[in-house]
Amino acid sequence: MRAAPSIALLISLAGCNGILGISKPGSTDLDAGPGSIDSSVTRPFDAAADAAFDAGPVDGLVWNLAADFRVAPDQQNPSQDGYGNPDVWYYLGSETLAHDPATYRSMDDYNFALWDYDGLEGWFDSTTGFEDLPHACINSSGSDMNPFGQVVWPAGAVLIHPTPANLAIVGWKSPITGTVEVGGRATDRNSTCGNGVLWFVAHNDTDLASGALDNGGAQYFSAGLGGDSLAAVTVSAGDFLYVIVDPRDGEYVCDSTQLDVTITEM
Repeated sequence: MRAAPSIALLISLAGCNGILGISKPGSTDLDAGPGSIDSSVTRPFDAAADAAFDAGPVDGLVWNLAADFRVAPDQQNPSQDGYGNPDVWYYLGSETLAHDPATYRSMDDYNFALWDYDGLEGWFDSTTGFEDLPHACINSSGSDMNPFGQVVWPAGAVLIHPTPANLAIVGWKSPITGTVEVGGRATDRNSTCGNGVLWFVAHNDTDLASGALDNGGAQYFSAGLGGDSLAAVTVSAGDFLYVIVDPRDGEYVCDSTQLDVTITEM
């Protein structure tokens, strides 16, 4: 048994230049460039909730997406978990914005330096017509990064990014039969523009919880609509839990969204 790692998972809808809403140099609020983070981008979380989340569980198995993300040369999609179970984590896009697992598809291409930033690497779908999108990438550099002076990307964090017509999805295929708790929170990590995002947690083809982030906002999953149900989700081996990010009205500009996600056996 292992303790829950305190590692951030990001779902980022940052995008490349046009997607990010990049303007001329010096025109953004985040000018410091890679390696510098502006703490004003997001609002503080509730201290008690933070302490409870960061402490982690003491019993049961714990899956943490960021901790389990396998980087080059050992990248996998689907990926094994930290216990060696195969095909547990899936990095997915979708054919439409509908929540239909039959239309979800694997991100099959790997980018070793997203946006030419060394240390930003991960999976993307090259078939959508949008450069590098959707994607699921991690900051493996060991340092916080600030791509384009807008996107706040902590070390060890995973970002995923949809298109206007394709969801960005992380899937967890249960290796157990039992009850799990889904914990986490969502934070908009690029407050310079855009209209925020919609997030969902689903069990197979059924949405369990959802929420809407305004630009620069943040929300715990437990505070979303249906969030109480995430405290005890009954799963059979082979069931899927999905964390889904929707571009909200098809507007995906500056929608970098951080997700802290843990799945804990009860």
